[in-house]
Amino acid sequence: MQVHSLSVIDIMMSQPCEITKSVAAVFRNVVAVPRYVGAVPRDVVAVPRHVGAVPRYVVAVPRYVVAVPRYVGAGGNGAIIHYRAEKGSCKKVDKDTLLLLDSGGQYDCGTTDVTRTMHFGTPTDHQKMCFTRVLQGHIGLDQAIFPEGTPGLALDTLARAPLWSLGLNYRHGTGHGVGAALNVHEGPHSISTRLWVTQPLMAGMIVSNEPGYYEDNAFGIRIENLLHIREADTPFKFGDQSYFGFERLTMIPLQRKMILTDVLSEKEIQWVNSYHKEVWEKASPRMQHDKDLLAWVRKNTQPL
Repeated sequence: MQVHSLSVIDIMMSQPCEITKSVAAVFRNVVAVPRYVGAVPRDVVAVPRHVGAVPRYVVAVPRYVVAVPRYVGAGGNGAIIHYRAEKGSCKKVDKDTLLLLDSGGQYDCGTTDVTRTMHFGTPTDHQKMCFTRVLQGHIGLDQAIFPEGTPGLALDTLARAPLWSLGLNYRHGTGHGVGAALNVHEGPHSISTRLWVTQPLMAGMIVSNEPGYYEDNAFGIRIENLLHIREADTPFKFGDQSYFGFERLTMIPLQRKMILTDVLSEKEIQWVNSYHKEVWEKASPRMQHDKDLLAWVRKNTQPL
């Protein structure tokens, strides 16, 4: 019997069955995370509370194995990129809080990673502007089409340019590889400013899209979805090259009140509305047993 060795590149190019299972894991997580973020606003209206780990919402989802480490930062703690709530430093969440929640789950079929930022009262104009610029960068990367052989380094600017236009930036990579029921941070590919990471993005890889902005001692903002790299349907193939694009895997609403629609272009508004329509159509059938959750998702996927 002849045995062929697999390179790390072969391993990181998920097979169709692994992509299918990763999608299944994402949809299990899409029930868990809204349960959490939908429950928090009901609590903070009456009594400010500490927000930390979210095990009971994730553990309740079928075929859950273990939690991906959760980074939950309220107010100034959100500006600490990988802050974990701890006694002595954690903050109370109230109606004036901007909360950053980076969460995920390790299921028997796949690995998930998602970040959402939400305000429980009335965000400031500055917070909304920063969030909107982060969203524009997220959309710019999400919509990218690129030729085979392109490393993530070549796409990183797409996510940063809207922030750069205001003289703002963030001090972490824009995207990391994610394994299929393996590591939540897994190379060799990434989307970042690391000049030495030249691994091309290839069809079958999964990568995160997570631009952000962090203001010391004030707040943190990050929007993270997982993307599946797949061949794009382009009218031409210059040089007989394949061209690639992204398929969104994560289906969790964005908080609409954080978005300045007058800053977005018509195409960007269409992207948000199309994404929320997709979230509702794909996620709602899995929530029919939970009317409160269904109502929360319906409310938060309305058009801008």
